[in-house]
Amino acid sequence: MKKITAIIGILVLIAVGMYVFHPVSNISQNTSSVHPTIASTHKQNETVTYKGQDGKDALTLLKQKTPVEQNKSGLVVSINGIKSTGHNYWAFYVNGKYAQVGPAQYRTKNGDVIVWKVEKY
Repeated sequence: MKKITAIIGILVLIAVGMYVFHPVSNISQNTSSVHPTIASTHKQNETVTYKGQDGKDALTLLKQKTPVEQNKSGLVVSINGIKSTGHNYWAFYVNGKYAQVGPAQYRTKNGDVIVWKVEKY
């Protein structure tokens, strides 16, 4: 009789464990709190775009648009409060091409499209 009670007890524990730890039940419980728009909103904030103005450098125009933080060497490390950390950095593009000079050296022209975005190196 003790063996049957022990076996029933073990079977009940297994059944409860399968119910609690079954992957399908966990997925259905957790998916209700997923908000995919948060991830896409965050990515949008990691890109800054503006138009060039004849004779003004890209860094000056960036600073007129949003708060900018630079390190001691002049590298842009934060734009609009978003810091480039770890293996990330703020990349600087002109008309869709990675810039070959720094933003303080690049004199923009009317019609230039300047884009900054966080990228991994």
